Amino acid sequence: MNSIQSKLNQIFEIARLHPFYEARYAKSSSFSDAPLTDKSELYRGIERLLSQGRSAREGIYLSPTGGSVPSKLLYFPTDVNDNERQRRLLSPWLNKAQIFTESTIALNMFGSNLMYRALEIFNDFCQRAHGTVLPAGSQCPDQLACSIAARFGADTLIGNPSRVLQFARYVESTTIPLKFDKLIWGGEALQQHKADYLKRVLGLNQLCAIYGSAEAGIWGYQPHDLPLNCYIYPPEIIHIEIIAPDEDGFGNMILTNLVRTRNPLCRYDSGDVGKITSQILGDEEVHILEFKGRTHDSFQVGSEYYSITDFQHLFSDLLEYQVRISFDPIGQRDIIEFFLVAPDRAFIEAQGNNLIEQVRIQVQSEENLFTTKIEFVEIAALKRSSTSQKVVRIVDER
Repeated sequence: MNSIQSKLNQIFEIARLHPFYEARYAKSSSFSDAPLTDKSELYRGIERLLSQGRSAREGIYLSPTGGSVPSKLLYFPTDVNDNERQRRLLSPWLNKAQIFTESTIALNMFGSNLMYRALEIFNDFCQRAHGTVLPAGSQCPDQLACSIAARFGADTLIGNPSRVLQFARYVESTTIPLKFDKLIWGGEALQQHKADYLKRVLGLNQLCAIYGSAEAGIWGYQPHDLPLNCYIYPPEIIHIEIIAPDEDGFGNMILTNLVRTRNPLCRYDSGDVGKITSQILGDEEVHILEFKGRTHDSFQVGSEYYSITDFQHLFSDLLEYQVRISFDPIGQRDIIEFFLVAPDRAFIEAQGNNLIEQVRIQVQSEENLFTTKIEFVEIAALKRSSTSQKVVRIVDER
């Protein structure tokens, strides 16, 4: 039996007795026949665990996921020792790929609000490579961030693409002669037209990325010579199954973390779509995830993931609705538009303003990172499938 299969069996044996899975794994005899777990089931499992008393909350690293509304956040509880071990295993891979080096001086513009860990995570990996990190944070004013970068000679910029685009817009508008050699990004997709803009304005020569989530931790990375949507991952940290692949090999990504044993992640439906390939880099074969996007019923804007189910309770009385996401090349930020079809004019007059406000609360838009628009329209204005003529629930035009 190979070592990966042995680890999968070990994780399964832990999971079948764990509050996250025990009720659903009662009839499972092996890893391969264990049912998949989605986010809603994981929510319930975490609530069961944390209700067992104080000991379940001791010695854990809480990292939130599930959107930007505090009441909707899923705080995944990772054992602090498991968390440290996973970072210790991944760090040499990042350093070998020259994502962080001893000479790195990095301006870190990731966020840390609502217990988000991104600022701390990137600080940690930079320091593990003996680099210098300047933890400015996402709330740091652009002018001050420029001053810090210039004062300490930062050659690397770290942040999610939405925040970095805002920073680049400021640099461009003020004609500040500030240049960086490298961008290290994560947390959301970076499309090619955005990458081209950042290269032009900030003088970037290298684009690198790190991939992960609260549930699975950080497990993938993108050296500067890989395409924007491809990530190398160590198979001893994460096991990826591709379920129901299409003719091109893309399917739902099912994740099993091979490091986390106190609170395991076993056959977790991540909501992401990708395919697995391998490639020879240098003198070794590496495993590569090619990321395509979210499943059909979810979307990402800014650095947040949303599911259509997050909005269904708001839209239950509408005739139809559609979410449309686009990119504003002038403002250099994403736009999310909600097109709502009301049953009649009286509904709009009585409930329209309140519904619009509730949608904004659900999205919690940060207007400096992306723009939210909400409009009542006629059903003819909605985009439909060219084959079935059904209304397309999510239209991503980026």
